[in-house]
Amino acid sequence: MGHTEYWVAISHEGTLLGGGLLVTRSCALTSTACLGGRRPGDPVDVHTAQGDLLPGRVDEVADDVGLALICVLPDPHVDCATPRADQVVKGDSWHAPFRPAVTAAYLDGTVDEVAHDRRNGDGRAVSVLELASSRPVAEYDGYAGGPVERRTDVAEPALLGVVLDSEAAALLRDGTEGELAACAIDSAFGLFRALSARALLGALREGPWYLPDAAPAPRRPAERRRPETGPLPDEGLARSLAATRHVLSEFKDMADEGLVDPLYVSPMQVRLMEWVVRTAQGEEEAL
Repeated sequence: MGHTEYWVAISHEGTLLGGGLLVTRSCALTSTACLGGRRPGDPVDVHTAQGDLLPGRVDEVADDVGLALICVLPDPHVDCATPRADQVVKGDSWHAPFRPAVTAAYLDGTVDEVAHDRRNGDGRAVSVLELASSRPVAEYDGYAGGPVERRTDVAEPALLGVVLDSEAAALLRDGTEGELAACAIDSAFGLFRALSARALLGALREGPWYLPDAAPAPRRPAERRRPETGPLPDEGLARSLAATRHVLSEFKDMADEGLVDPLYVSPMQVRLMEWVVRTAQGEEEAL
């Protein structure tokens, strides 16, 4: 990969709506505040940090958390970076690489608190990063949907969370207003069907058929799709899954022996591989 800029800008008919970040080549996370009222199935344009334009559609909206998932039609000629994610701890230094305009300041600071099991009313529980900013900003909503990274002098940047808009942040911070917050990336990842183990397994077998019908993406005939409850994967995928399981086992052994630092492999990617293996074997349902 020639670059590491995985954050994106989202627009509609030439109007900038907000920011987001690619978590796979065909999925981008953003804030519901960046959709301008658009709902699942509505089209948007996704602009990479390198200036490439990719068509997308709103796939899922998590109103209880203030986040949304956009399905993006990948272009084989566009080099789309995806992030390395990691767990966050109180006191981490953070940086927000997306800014709403070239004249806007970059945000950075320290993680003031990692608050688990936060929810908006009867909504789903998520982990919220309460962020202290090194500089005051009159309006944080322009940064909503963008990534929050850990940056140090000795390691590559790691994705920690997604910036929440002020309304969602207040609802998930027990009504505290005017404070900056982000949803932890592992919590955000667990909110959406298209990022579940079952959907990722389906994408391995048949391509990203979960893209909306109106998107100009090739789709396999319906009769060839795997039913929700069916047999284990075919022999080719079974071999791939066995190899994945073997690699995970070998990596764990090497980490236990101190030969490899597990922080150099994205925890999110490791979890994905584990989910795919367990789901394929019928040991775990989709999140």
